[in-house]
Amino acid sequence: MPYYIQSKILETFIQVLNMSLTASSIIVFVLVARLLLKKAPKIFSYALWSVVFFRLLCPISFESMFSLLPINASSISTNTVYSETPQISTGIAAVDNAINPILPAPTNGASEDNPLLIAATIGEGLWLLGVVILLLYSIVSFLRLRKRLIGAVKLQGNIFLADHIASPFVIGLFHPKIYLPSTLAEQEQSYIILHEQTHIRRFDHVMKIIAFTALCIHWFNPLVWIAFTLTIKDMEMSCDESVMRRLGANIREEYSASLLSLATGRKIIAGTPLAFGEGDTKSRIKNMLRYKKPALWVMLAALIAVAAIFIAFAANPQQASMEWAKNLRVENVEKIELVVIPSGKNERYRLFDRSEFSDIVTLVHNSRGGYLPNPESIAGGGVTYYITTTDGVRHEFGNNGNAYLLIDGDSYDAGHSWLSSWGNVKGNSPLPETFLFGNEKFLTLDELKLIAKKGDAVSWDDFAPYHGKSLGSGLYIRSYPMEPPYYVNVGGVPGELPMYIHLGSTETEQYIDIRQESIDEFIQKSKTEVFSY
Repeated sequence: MPYYIQSKILETFIQVLNMSLTASSIIVFVLVARLLLKKAPKIFSYALWSVVFFRLLCPISFESMFSLLPINASSISTNTVYSETPQISTGIAAVDNAINPILPAPTNGASEDNPLLIAATIGEGLWLLGVVILLLYSIVSFLRLRKRLIGAVKLQGNIFLADHIASPFVIGLFHPKIYLPSTLAEQEQSYIILHEQTHIRRFDHVMKIIAFTALCIHWFNPLVWIAFTLTIKDMEMSCDESVMRRLGANIREEYSASLLSLATGRKIIAGTPLAFGEGDTKSRIKNMLRYKKPALWVMLAALIAVAAIFIAFAANPQQASMEWAKNLRVENVEKIELVVIPSGKNERYRLFDRSEFSDIVTLVHNSRGGYLPNPESIAGGGVTYYITTTDGVRHEFGNNGNAYLLIDGDSYDAGHSWLSSWGNVKGNSPLPETFLFGNEKFLTLDELKLIAKKGDAVSWDDFAPYHGKSLGSGLYIRSYPMEPPYYVNVGGVPGELPMYIHLGSTETEQYIDIRQESIDEFIQKSKTEVFSY
């Protein structure tokens, strides 16, 4: 299989794992809320499941200040699989501390011996196999059912009578049809037809297909199976209640008898059909026997509860870095510095006057975009404002190649049009040798010489404590600025030993690989060549 396709499948698998993990926390909450709504009409319990299937199927996330999601929506990243020190970040410290120490790390950075990558590859294979099996099962079941419908007779409109079916059902997506057993007594037809028409009017036949699609994708998650089963149960109970509200409670006995006689006797794990006798017959009958029209205040309270839960869990929590950007005030700013990389030697740095703070703060206030937990490496320059506030905290606010907005290490998809409007930002002086980027160290020649002593054993982790910028462009490349005119570029594949570690000079435009050549000789040669110019 081509590497590109394989990597995309792995990315998709990891995204599915994250979505499943996020939805699992919501399913637990919905199960609790469902118990609290036990005496409310079942339409509200049924509505609760919509937020679960939204999180299971929607790959695009957005943020809200009202979100109460207890878990990080991107707990696992693709980089975790390749990292020499793999970690997950669920947002729950106890879980992270329990799992991270036992995650297996690759041996000597070799991807072929990376146990986590091997496990992920096996996992994605099993996941795809499970999806295919469920889809094939559903397709075969559908074709067998269609075969039994040959010879069905039209009763009226979209309602048909068939000889070889055990229970009424709705089938079809855009033009759904109702099929009734030809043996169904005429007095039963009225409320059973009303039951199936209610399903169609509420688009329950579409909802079941959506729920089954989520089940196919997340088949490995037992909580999703529970959610699917209870969704169908709540769907049927709410439909039963709707029929009783329209026809009156005096049909309870006849309705219950029909439900018993037409029960399928099994749970239909498929996207279609939506059968009258499907689900937990005993629970449905009990629900009908104790059903009574709820008080208005119960309806309102249940409606508010469902709306609140959807608002609380449909979106991800707003990142703290974005909140800081939106709330920044000029009077709280102590110092603003600008760093532009790459750029000319005398245009890399600028220290702003207080009179210029307002314009920078306005730019920060305009921050926008969805949070990107795993942004791709890109080629291009970077513009970063280092803003020190009066409480002594130093914040980063940057533009990465007009592609991402960076705030305190978080990446946001801010849109090219706004990022490019920043203009051709330049500094007005060389980068101070003592300048530190964030909480990381500034790589010096002396520290580079210590790293170079490891020879071929030099790894990505050796550069982890130092500030670097991702350049991308095919391979994974990070550039580490040093005292002018030097810089270091490290390139290769994450999880493996670097393919090259180049020490270069912007003055001579030459470079060496520090693992094979002498740093001191390179520096001496560079000075000689510059002097000779």
